[in-house]
Amino acid sequence: INAHGSLRGLDRIFRLLEQLGFRKAKKGEFTYRAFMLSGNVDRCLVILTQPYDYIKKKNSMLPLFGLFYKGKRKGIRDAMSIRHEVYNSQTERLKTLEKEGRVFVLRPASPLEIGKTEKDPSRLQAVYDEGRRLALEKLDEIKAYIS
Repeated sequence: INAHGSLRGLDRIFRLLEQLGFRKAKKGEFTYRAFMLSGNVDRCLVILTQPYDYIKKKNSMLPLFGLFYKGKRKGIRDAMSIRHEVYNSQTERLKTLEKEGRVFVLRPASPLEIGKTEKDPSRLQAVYDEGRRLALEKLDEIKAYIS
C-alpha cells in the first residue's frame, strides 16, 4: 500500500492489515515483484509528482517519531526512518527501466509548488491543470508506447 495521509491513519491501516495476515513489503520488493517476477508487465505508465533530478531528504521530524511510535508501532517509525532511501532507490530503478523502454514516466519539469496537505482549491486545481497539460503534451508519445 502506498497511501497519502496522516501517520495516525496509516498506522491504523497497517494494524488492520497485519491482523488480517498481511505483512509490510521489504525495501524494493514492490518494484522487484512488478517488473522482475511477473513477466506480465510489458507496458507500464508511471506518473510521478517530482521532477527527474528530485532527491528525497531524510525527514527532519524523525526524532519525534520515536516518541509516538513504540512497541507494536515501531515498524512505522522504522519505515519512516528509511523512507527517503527507499524512495530514492525506487526512482533510480525507474530511471533505469525508463532508459530500457520498459516504463513510460510522466513527471513535472520542475517542482510542484504545493504542500503535502494542501487544501487551497485554486492551488490543487493548478497542479491538476499542470498534470493534464503534461499528459496532453505527451499524448502521442504515450499512445506510441502503449501500442
